[in-house]
Amino acid sequence: MVKAIVKKLMRVSERGLKKVLKISKTGTKILNFIELRKFAFTACNGCFFKYVDKPFRRKTVDRVYCDAFNEVFILAKSLPLKGDIFEFGVFAGYTSLLFAKKINEFRFRDTSLHLFDSFIGLPEAVELDKNSYEFASGVWTEGSMRVCEGLDKYVHKKLAKILPNDRIHVIKGFFEDTLDAYFKNLNKKAKIVHIDCDLYSSSKYVLDFLFKNEIIQDGTFIIFDDWMTSLGNPNLGQRKATQEILEMYPHWSLEKYLNYGIGSHVFIAHDLRVTNVSLEK
Repeated sequence: MVKAIVKKLMRVSERGLKKVLKISKTGTKILNFIELRKFAFTACNGCFFKYVDKPFRRKTVDRVYCDAFNEVFILAKSLPLKGDIFEFGVFAGYTSLLFAKKINEFRFRDTSLHLFDSFIGLPEAVELDKNSYEFASGVWTEGSMRVCEGLDKYVHKKLAKILPNDRIHVIKGFFEDTLDAYFKNLNKKAKIVHIDCDLYSSSKYVLDFLFKNEIIQDGTFIIFDDWMTSLGNPNLGQRKATQEILEMYPHWSLEKYLNYGIGSHVFIAHDLRVTNVSLEK
Protein backbone atom coordinates (compact mmCIF):
# COMPACT_ATOMS: atom_id res chain seq x y z
CA MET A 1 0.00 0.00 0.00
CA VAL A 2 2.74 2.45 0.97
CA LYS A 3 4.77 1.68 -2.17
CA ALA A 4 1.74 2.29 -4.36
CA ILE A 5 1.13 5.68 -2.77
CA VAL A 6 4.80 6.62 -3.13
CA LYS A 7 4.78 5.77 -6.84
CA LYS A 8 1.77 8.01 -7.32
CA LEU A 9 3.41 10.81 -5.34
CA MET A 10 6.49 10.74 -7.52
CA ARG A 11 4.35 11.38 -10.61
CA VAL A 12 2.20 14.27 -9.45
CA SER A 13 2.75 17.97 -8.91
CA GLU A 14 2.52 19.56 -5.49
CA ARG A 15 -1.01 20.79 -6.31
CA GLY A 16 -2.07 17.24 -7.02
CA LEU A 17 -0.73 15.80 -3.79
CA LYS A 18 -3.83 16.35 -1.72
CA LYS A 19 -5.95 14.56 -4.30
CA VAL A 20 -3.63 11.57 -4.22
CA LEU A 21 -3.36 11.52 -0.43
CA LYS A 22 -6.99 10.84 0.45
CA ILE A 23 -7.82 7.33 1.57
CA SER A 24 -5.80 4.20 1.02
CA LYS A 25 -7.19 0.79 0.07
CA THR A 26 -7.15 -0.17 3.74
CA GLY A 27 -9.21 2.87 4.66
CA THR A 28 -6.34 4.68 6.37
CA LYS A 29 -6.72 8.43 6.09
CA ILE A 30 -3.69 10.32 4.87
CA LEU A 31 -3.78 13.49 6.94
CA ASN A 32 -0.76 15.37 5.69
CA PHE A 33 0.73 16.39 2.37
CA ILE A 34 4.27 15.90 1.15
CA GLU A 35 6.99 18.25 2.31
CA LEU A 36 8.93 17.96 -0.91
CA ARG A 37 12.26 19.04 0.46
CA LYS A 38 12.35 16.05 2.79
CA PHE A 39 10.21 13.72 0.68
CA ALA A 40 8.22 12.77 3.76
CA PHE A 41 4.56 12.14 4.36
CA THR A 42 2.54 11.40 7.42
CA ALA A 43 -0.16 8.74 7.68
CA CYS A 44 -2.55 8.09 10.51
CA ASN A 45 -2.66 4.39 11.31
CA GLY A 46 -1.46 4.18 14.88
CA CYS A 47 0.40 7.41 14.03
CA PHE A 48 3.32 6.37 11.90
CA PHE A 49 5.38 8.14 9.28
CA LYS A 50 7.14 6.81 6.23
CA TYR A 51 9.69 8.19 3.86
CA VAL A 52 10.11 7.78 0.13
CA ASP A 53 11.45 4.45 -1.19
CA LYS A 54 14.93 3.59 0.07
CA PRO A 55 17.01 3.92 -3.13
CA PHE A 56 15.67 7.39 -3.86
CA ARG A 57 15.91 8.46 -0.22
CA ARG A 58 19.45 7.16 0.16
CA LYS A 59 20.68 9.08 -2.87
CA THR A 60 19.05 12.34 -1.87
CA VAL A 61 17.70 13.21 1.54
CA ASP A 62 19.70 10.92 3.82
CA ARG A 63 22.98 11.56 2.05
CA VAL A 64 22.55 15.34 2.03
CA TYR A 65 21.36 15.66 5.62
CA CYS A 66 23.68 13.03 7.07
CA ASP A 67 26.74 14.55 5.41
CA ALA A 68 25.87 18.01 6.70
CA PHE A 69 25.08 16.82 10.22
CA ASN A 70 28.29 14.81 10.26
CA GLU A 71 30.29 17.97 9.54
CA VAL A 72 28.55 19.78 12.39
CA PHE A 73 29.03 16.94 14.89
CA ILE A 74 32.66 16.37 13.92
CA LEU A 75 33.52 19.98 14.65
CA ALA A 76 31.31 20.10 17.75
CA LYS A 77 33.07 17.00 19.08
CA SER A 78 36.45 18.68 18.72
CA LEU A 79 35.40 21.82 20.62
CA PRO A 80 35.16 22.35 24.40
CA LEU A 81 31.47 23.05 23.93
CA LYS A 82 28.92 21.70 26.39
CA GLY A 83 25.17 21.92 25.97
CA ASP A 84 22.05 20.37 24.51
CA ILE A 85 20.40 20.27 21.10
CA PHE A 86 17.25 22.33 20.52
CA GLU A 87 15.04 21.91 17.47
CA PHE A 88 12.29 24.37 16.60
CA GLY A 89 10.02 22.81 14.00
CA VAL A 90 9.77 19.01 14.15
CA PHE A 91 7.12 18.12 11.55
CA ALA A 92 7.24 14.30 11.25
CA GLY A 93 10.52 13.93 13.12
CA TYR A 94 12.99 13.30 10.28
CA THR A 95 15.80 15.57 11.52
CA SER A 96 14.93 14.75 15.15
CA LEU A 97 15.73 11.13 14.37
CA LEU A 98 19.00 12.13 12.71
CA PHE A 99 20.00 14.20 15.74
CA ALA A 100 19.30 11.26 18.05
CA LYS A 101 21.40 8.94 15.90
CA LYS A 102 24.29 11.42 15.74
CA ILE A 103 24.19 11.96 19.50
CA ASN A 104 24.73 8.21 19.88
CA GLU A 105 27.24 7.89 17.08
CA PHE A 106 29.45 10.68 18.44
CA ARG A 107 28.91 9.62 22.06
CA PHE A 108 27.50 12.90 23.31
CA ARG A 109 26.47 11.19 26.55
CA ASP A 110 25.53 14.37 28.39
CA THR A 111 23.52 15.87 25.53
CA SER A 112 19.72 15.93 25.60
CA LEU A 113 17.35 16.61 22.73
CA HIS A 114 14.62 19.26 23.08
CA LEU A 115 12.01 19.35 20.30
CA PHE A 116 9.44 22.11 19.89
CA ASP A 117 6.48 22.12 17.51
CA SER A 118 2.79 22.98 17.55
CA PHE A 119 2.06 19.79 15.57
CA ILE A 120 -1.05 21.59 14.26
CA GLY A 121 0.73 23.47 11.48
CA LEU A 122 1.93 26.99 10.88
CA PRO A 123 0.44 29.81 12.98
CA GLU A 124 -1.37 32.81 11.57
CA ALA A 125 1.10 34.75 9.44
CA VAL A 126 2.20 38.32 10.07
CA GLU A 127 2.22 40.80 7.19
CA LEU A 128 5.87 40.22 6.27
CA ASP A 129 5.30 36.47 5.99
CA LYS A 130 2.19 37.03 3.90
CA ASN A 131 4.35 39.01 1.48
CA SER A 132 6.69 36.05 0.93
CA TYR A 133 6.86 34.00 -2.27
CA GLU A 134 5.72 30.90 -0.40
CA PHE A 135 2.48 32.48 0.82
CA ALA A 136 1.87 34.24 -2.50
CA SER A 137 2.16 30.92 -4.37
CA GLY A 138 0.08 29.00 -1.84
CA VAL A 139 2.92 26.70 -0.77
CA TRP A 140 2.43 27.92 2.82
CA THR A 141 -0.86 28.74 4.47
CA GLU A 142 -2.04 28.87 8.05
CA GLY A 143 -2.11 25.27 9.24
CA SER A 144 0.40 23.98 6.68
CA MET A 145 2.63 21.18 8.07
CA ARG A 146 -0.17 19.93 10.31
CA VAL A 147 0.34 16.30 11.32
CA CYS A 148 -1.98 13.66 12.72
CA GLU A 149 -3.05 13.69 16.34
CA GLY A 150 -0.59 11.88 18.58
CA LEU A 151 2.42 12.19 16.31
CA ASP A 152 4.34 14.04 19.05
CA LYS A 153 4.01 10.95 21.25
CA TYR A 154 5.02 8.69 18.39
CA VAL A 155 8.16 10.75 17.67
CA HIS A 156 9.09 10.47 21.35
CA LYS A 157 8.53 6.71 21.26
CA LYS A 158 10.74 6.29 18.18
CA LEU A 159 13.55 8.40 19.66
CA ALA A 160 13.36 6.48 22.95
CA LYS A 161 14.66 3.45 21.05
CA ILE A 162 17.87 5.39 20.44
CA LEU A 163 18.33 7.64 23.48
CA PRO A 164 17.37 7.26 27.15
CA ASN A 165 13.89 8.55 27.81
CA ASP A 166 15.09 11.27 30.17
CA ARG A 167 17.19 12.83 27.40
CA ILE A 168 14.26 13.26 25.01
CA HIS A 169 11.85 16.16 25.45
CA VAL A 170 9.03 16.81 22.98
CA ILE A 171 7.21 20.07 23.73
CA LYS A 172 3.89 20.52 21.97
CA GLY A 173 2.46 23.99 21.36
CA PHE A 174 3.24 27.28 19.68
CA PHE A 175 6.54 28.80 20.76
CA GLU A 176 4.88 31.84 22.35
CA ASP A 177 2.90 29.50 24.62
CA THR A 178 5.63 27.07 25.62
CA LEU A 179 9.15 28.54 25.69
CA ASP A 180 8.86 30.74 28.77
CA ALA A 181 7.46 27.98 30.97
CA TYR A 182 9.77 25.30 29.63
CA PHE A 183 13.01 27.23 30.03
CA LYS A 184 12.08 28.73 33.40
CA ASN A 185 13.79 25.93 35.32
CA LEU A 186 16.04 24.62 32.55
CA ASN A 187 19.62 25.68 33.14
CA LYS A 188 21.00 24.53 29.80
CA LYS A 189 23.07 26.13 27.07
CA ALA A 190 22.70 25.26 23.41
CA LYS A 191 25.35 23.25 21.62
CA ILE A 192 23.26 23.02 18.43
CA VAL A 193 20.09 24.87 17.48
CA HIS A 194 18.02 23.74 14.50
CA ILE A 195 15.47 26.32 13.31
CA ASP A 196 13.02 24.74 10.89
CA CYS A 197 9.91 26.80 11.56
CA ASP A 198 9.70 28.32 8.07
CA LEU A 199 8.31 31.74 8.94
CA TYR A 200 10.06 35.07 9.55
CA SER A 201 7.92 35.70 12.65
CA SER A 202 8.53 32.29 14.24
CA SER A 203 12.25 32.35 13.48
CA LYS A 204 12.65 35.83 14.94
CA TYR A 205 10.73 34.89 18.08
CA VAL A 206 12.94 31.85 18.65
CA LEU A 207 16.19 33.72 18.02
CA ASP A 208 15.19 36.61 20.26
CA PHE A 209 14.25 34.22 23.05
CA LEU A 210 17.51 32.27 22.80
CA PHE A 211 19.77 35.34 22.76
CA LYS A 212 17.79 37.24 25.38
CA ASN A 213 17.90 34.32 27.80
CA GLU A 214 21.57 33.58 27.05
CA ILE A 215 20.88 30.06 25.83
CA ILE A 216 23.12 30.70 22.86
CA GLN A 217 26.80 30.55 23.83
CA ASP A 218 30.03 31.36 22.06
CA GLY A 219 30.41 28.56 19.52
CA THR A 220 26.77 27.43 19.31
CA PHE A 221 25.89 25.96 15.91
CA ILE A 222 22.72 27.52 14.51
CA ILE A 223 21.18 25.62 11.61
CA PHE A 224 18.58 27.38 9.45
CA ASP A 225 16.60 24.91 7.37
CA ASP A 226 14.76 27.65 5.46
CA TRP A 227 17.56 30.18 4.90
CA MET A 228 16.98 30.44 1.16
CA THR A 229 13.19 30.61 1.04
CA SER A 230 11.68 33.50 -0.94
CA LEU A 231 14.56 33.19 -3.41
CA GLY A 232 17.00 34.05 -0.64
CA ASN A 233 15.70 37.63 -0.49
CA PRO A 234 17.33 39.27 2.57
CA ASN A 235 14.17 41.29 3.21
CA LEU A 236 12.09 38.17 3.84
CA GLY A 237 12.06 34.96 5.88
CA GLN A 238 14.81 33.69 8.12
CA ARG A 239 17.40 35.99 6.58
CA LYS A 240 15.37 39.05 7.53
CA ALA A 241 14.74 37.67 11.02
CA THR A 242 18.44 37.03 11.59
CA GLN A 243 19.43 40.46 10.32
CA GLU A 244 17.07 42.14 12.77
CA ILE A 245 18.21 39.97 15.67
CA LEU A 246 21.87 40.81 15.08
CA GLU A 247 20.93 44.48 15.13
CA MET A 248 19.19 43.91 18.48
CA TYR A 249 22.21 42.01 19.87
CA PRO A 250 25.24 43.76 18.29
CA HIS A 251 27.74 41.91 20.49
CA TRP A 252 26.90 38.71 18.61
CA SER A 253 27.89 37.63 15.11
CA LEU A 254 27.13 34.59 12.96
CA GLU A 255 29.86 33.06 10.83
CA LYS A 256 28.74 30.84 7.97
CA TYR A 257 30.09 27.30 8.31
CA LEU A 258 28.40 25.36 5.51
CA ASN A 259 25.28 25.06 3.39
CA TYR A 260 23.43 21.94 2.28
CA GLY A 261 20.29 20.70 0.56
CA ILE A 262 17.78 23.17 -0.83
CA GLY A 263 18.94 26.35 0.85
CA SER A 264 19.79 25.18 4.37
CA HIS A 265 22.71 26.99 6.07
CA VAL A 266 24.77 26.37 9.20
CA PHE A 267 26.31 29.23 11.18
CA ILE A 268 28.50 29.41 14.26
CA ALA A 269 27.54 32.05 16.83
CA HIS A 270 30.32 34.20 18.25
CA ASP A 271 30.11 36.34 21.35
CA LEU A 272 32.20 39.39 20.43
CA ARG A 273 32.68 40.20 24.13
CA VAL A 274 34.84 37.11 24.54
CA THR A 275 38.52 38.06 24.37
CA ASN A 276 40.13 35.97 27.09
CA VAL A 277 39.03 32.35 27.51
CA SER A 278 39.48 30.40 30.72
CA LEU A 279 38.14 26.85 30.59
CA GLU A 280 36.91 25.04 33.67
CA LYS A 281 39.07 22.04 34.56
